[in-house]
Amino acid sequence: MIILGAKQIRFSAAAECRGRQTVRVSTDVSRPQALRSREAFVVGLTAPPSGFGWYIISAEATADALDATAAVVTLPADFDYLADGDVIRLAPDDHAVRVLYRRSSGTNSFLLTERCNNYCLMCSQPPRNVADGWIVDEILEALPLIDQNAKEIIFTGGEPTLLGDRFLELVRAMKSYLPRTSLHILSNGRNFADASLAAKLGAIAHPDIMLGI
Repeated sequence: MIILGAKQIRFSAAAECRGRQTVRVSTDVSRPQALRSREAFVVGLTAPPSGFGWYIISAEATADALDATAAVVTLPADFDYLADGDVIRLAPDDHAVRVLYRRSSGTNSFLLTERCNNYCLMCSQPPRNVADGWIVDEILEALPLIDQNAKEIIFTGGEPTLLGDRFLELVRAMKSYLPRTSLHILSNGRNFADASLAAKLGAIAHPDIMLGI
């Protein structure tokens, strides 16, 4: 089983003062300098290149090869699968890490909200009335970092359409950043009784969108 999130993660002193960040994982020592600040380089056997926003080391490794000012996160062996092009959220304030997108996976999903206007007995994600608008901001940070050749992205919940205009903002962002990627939206369909929502979604003209009711 693949572990996607963990707490009690160790961050370096330089990383502790940073806020939460969504970054792309890199293993490319020749990565252009202009792209490195939004990326986390996986430190291996060779000397790590400079300029990356973050550095990932394994629990068995040390950060001796890195400058004391480097933002370093130490991950357990459960995350050894991380590869070039994956996208992760680093949260030094909670000593936590979360994998948001795996480039090698054919199916990547984003939970847009835990709120829902149905209460289906068989639901694997029972609704919670919580203020989780921050999730949209996190997804908007992640989408530009995802491989443009990704086959499919799934939006799920909760009920995604409860986000209203922010739901439409996410669909526009998918079209803009990932125009060749299929978008599959899981919805109970109830809010499409409002013809204006259907019209607004249609007006976005996403080239490959499917609603799974």
